[in-house]
This record gives sequence, C-alpha cells and structure tokens, in this order.
Amino acid sequence: MFTKKTYPDSVNLEMFIPTFTNSTQYLLRIVSDSWVGVELIHPISLEHTRMPEQIVTNTDLMDLTPLPTTALQSEKYEQLFSRIETFNPVQTQLFHVLYHTDAPVLLGAPTGSGKTVVGELAILRMKRIHPSGICVYIAPLKSLARERLKEWGKRFGGPPMHWKVLELSGDTRHDRRALESADILVCTPEKWDLISRGWQQTSNGKSTSGDNNKKSFVKRVRLLVIDEIHLLGEERGAVLEAIVSRTRFISRSLQQNQDPNRSVDTPEMVRIVGLSTAVANPLDLADWIGIDTTGTQLTARQGLYNFRPSIRPVPTTVHVQGYPGKH
Repeated sequence: MFTKKTYPDSVNLEMFIPTFTNSTQYLLRIVSDSWVGVELIHPISLEHTRMPEQIVTNTDLMDLTPLPTTALQSEKYEQLFSRIETFNPVQTQLFHVLYHTDAPVLLGAPTGSGKTVVGELAILRMKRIHPSGICVYIAPLKSLARERLKEWGKRFGGPPMHWKVLELSGDTRHDRRALESADILVCTPEKWDLISRGWQQTSNGKSTSGDNNKKSFVKRVRLLVIDEIHLLGEERGAVLEAIVSRTRFISRSLQQNQDPNRSVDTPEMVRIVGLSTAVANPLDLADWIGIDTTGTQLTARQGLYNFRPSIRPVPTTVHVQGYPGKH
C-alpha cells in the first residue's frame, strides 16, 4: 500500500517468480489493481543466472506385497503388532533396512503413513542386537513427548516386553538408578542436549564434573530417533543440530576405542533414524545424519526414503463447498 506519508520514499517489493530452464528472458508486467493505466513492463535477463541442479529426490512407492507381522520372526515382537496383520506399503518397503541392517535412515512421508511404526521397528532391531542398549526418542514438543510416553508405556512397558520407558523434559526428574535401568527415553531436544553434554570423562577416570557419573548411561545409547526432523529449519533447529553432531561424535569416539582398525564402511555405533514429512532437500539431511549420498556402491543412498506428499496409505478426499456472498 502506498500512502501519502511515504510518498517520496522508494518502496521495495519482494516477489517470487517460478523459473523454467528453457527461457533466457522474462517480461515482468506489473499492473495496479486500483488505478487504470498504471502499469509497467520490466525485462529480466536470466542469461547469467545460475540455476540450481534439477535433481529428482523423490522415492517411488514400490508395488510390494504387504509384509505380514510374522516377518519379525519373534513371538514377543509379533504380540506388539497383534492389532494389525500386515505392515502398510511404506513400512513394507523400509522393513529390510530397518530390521536387518544398522544403516541410518531418513524417512520423509506424509502424515498418517505410519512413521511411528517405522521408529518402533528400529527400536526392536536395536534391542535384539543390543539387549542392554538404550533408545532415545526426540519429540519436538512436550505434548508429543507425553503422548508417546503414554502409548509406549502401555505397549512396551506391559507384557510381553516389560521395558522401562521414561520421559525426560523440563518437568521431570529421575535419579541415576532409574536412568541406568531405562530402555527407552522420550525427550525434548533441549533436555537431551543438556544431558548428553556431560558424557565424557577425563583420562584419569575421574569425571570432569560431579554430574558426570550420572551420565555414564549416555554411552549405552545405540539408537536416536528424531521425530519431525524437518523442524531443523525452525528457531529450535540449532539444538537438533547440536544433538546429531554430538551423537555422531560420541559414536565415532566409542567405536575408535573399541576397534581402532574399523573400516570406513562400518555403520556408526549409534544409529540415527530421522522421521519427517516430505522434504525438498533430502540429500542434505541424509548426508548430515550419516547416509552415504555421493557413493557409487550398491549401498549408496541406502536408508534414504523421501516419498511424495501424494503417497498416502489412507487416501484423502477433497470437498469444495461454495457459499453465497459478495466477492
């Protein structure tokens, strides 16, 4: 809006225009919606503009036979999924990588496509290989953490698993013994960032601070599940960045101590699983959590799944309803 007060000053308008690679020049026509005859045609040259590479980074949903829950090959695990007979198409496609490998996974899929079960499959794999290992589940909001605690407390805390599920947020306090015996920790990003800072001890065996003895359980974490990882772009994204970077650093340090001659291709000790809606730059995210995005081997990009927003196991129907009224 141009007002009388700001009349002599210039006004900057920012607008986004879709570009097409085959055109080198645009004619931008600006028309006033209030004044007749006030219009301007402005040529824009794209000759020296560098366009980003057009990389198709969407994963196609394969036409696979839905996998029955008996594929878990464990009576206890099958009981957890007694309410369903088969996994949905997205879960079926990811099942092998989740349940039979330790590769990091990034899943971009629409809401309602069963991402929680994907996280659960990663937990089952971790507990099968490392019975004393701990899974850390990062929920962006306290309300989501509480909801997940309530659901998993019933499913994993009761028979047949009897695992201990704890919530770590600003409102909760647990003693060292409770944390040491936990199987799954449901945390907010800030709380886990705070806890994981003091994981290291000094060379003489004494802890660097009195609090560090309480944090020795951090070294037993074998799985980090980050829900809504696309919130990395929001203001709290820096905390998520710190968590992932520190987790990978801890993982490499522990691995170096245990096996100095390990090969570069060996998966990191702490597996990272990122769950998100479909994202535009999955390669950047995947590379950041440890997925090989540039290699030429058969395993390159293993664990990277970025499905289109249109892929929904439960289809949505759109209704457009008109209503009378001026304009």
